[in-house]
Amino acid sequence: MDSTVLAEIIAQVAADEAFERRLASCADPAELAGVLTLTDGCTADWSRVLAEAAAVRDRPPLLHLDRAPPGQWLPVQIYGEGGTLRVEWLHFAFAPLDEPFFEQTMARVAAHPINLLLRCSTSLEALRDFAEHFQPDGLVFHLSRCGSTLVAQMLGALDRVAVISEPPILDQAIKLFLDGVIPAQLVQGMAGALLRQRLAETSTRIVKLDSWHTLALPRIAEIFPSAASLFLFRDPIEVLVSQTRRPGLHARRGGVALESFGLDGAEAIADRDYLAWVIASIARAGLEAEPTERLALCDYAELPQALETRILPHFGIEPDAAGRTALAAAARRNAKQPRAIFVPDAAAKQAAADAELRSRARAQGLPALYVELKRRAAG
Repeated sequence: MDSTVLAEIIAQVAADEAFERRLASCADPAELAGVLTLTDGCTADWSRVLAEAAAVRDRPPLLHLDRAPPGQWLPVQIYGEGGTLRVEWLHFAFAPLDEPFFEQTMARVAAHPINLLLRCSTSLEALRDFAEHFQPDGLVFHLSRCGSTLVAQMLGALDRVAVISEPPILDQAIKLFLDGVIPAQLVQGMAGALLRQRLAETSTRIVKLDSWHTLALPRIAEIFPSAASLFLFRDPIEVLVSQTRRPGLHARRGGVALESFGLDGAEAIADRDYLAWVIASIARAGLEAEPTERLALCDYAELPQALETRILPHFGIEPDAAGRTALAAAARRNAKQPRAIFVPDAAAKQAAADAELRSRARAQGLPALYVELKRRAAG
């Protein structure tokens, strides 16, 4: 397939938003081929071009650009090619980032026919263009399974607030920085590219990080000096019950290279104690972060009320009447399954915690850590 044809389409999209929106509205490759066939200046055999593109969809992008593509493209993956690191970009088809996690929206747009044509890559260095623009105003660190998705969904319900929730590519960039492979400026560039101005009304930008990023909270916060930080936590017994039922990446030995984030000694921890050890390490990192006016702590037990009384003021957000209505609606939904109504589960999780789980929590000092976190959060 001729990459020149793809470059010409990207140039036409950049120059004509109406054309871009027509392409983004196509539901399948046949419809997309039809739109392109009827477009002046697009003279290729589009059915053939799209079929060829579909055949190599699992390979790195054919089209290499010198600079980042226009506003509706977002970075989705860092990969190695020819001894260098490159960034893959997908066109997000004007989709709002309103799903619980960035990777859910990413998977949906990856399957969109527009990305048969508009998927492309740049060097990692191309991110430097974003390092001084579109930087986050707030960072959400968390213990895991402690209301961070609820907070992200409530913040994202406000028209002026853009939230990116645990984007895997930002995790890649942070790890490369912590391992000494890339400078902080490229992490800033990655965040800026993810938070670029896709919607005219966006004025506040929030990043919800992965829970293991709390292990390196001071270093990550230094990358974004203008951002306020929040650490969310919960009774660790309830976190352990949730993680035992549905383990996250960091809850499984080898799921995350935690040593990159400053957590060493995993080899000395028995498998049965690993989860409690990781959760205790994250809780301790949140507790030991230097207290400043730029860092606030919040207990899950205070949600959702604390979002309006503490979290929004901390991030400098003042919702209007419509915004408060949107916040109330978001608070009633199950954050991870927004079509379902939220049902409080703290009591059920406490009841599900057996003596063995509680013993492992005590062995790692989790009850004492929770008491100290609540004391710090109360000011």
